[in-house]
Amino acid sequence: MWIKEEYMELLRAIAQGKGTWDELKETLRIGDSTLAKLLNNLTKASFIEKVGERYRIQDPVLKFSLLSRWP
Repeated sequence: MWIKEEYMELLRAIAQGKGTWDELKETLRIGDSTLAKLLNNLTKASFIEKVGERYRIQDPVLKFSLLSRWP
């Protein structure tokens, strides 16, 4: 998987409601260090935020776009 594809797959999974560490790891089938890096980068860039134990898309327009683009 290319790095850009990993970010898109991660964002798509979060948009679909898979927001816990275990859900994301199972969906993406990637290691802990890779998942941590991706989540950290997306959080720093303000694409996602962590609320309790779940990650979520901050921007509703981005979330809508991710859900619309990926049937």
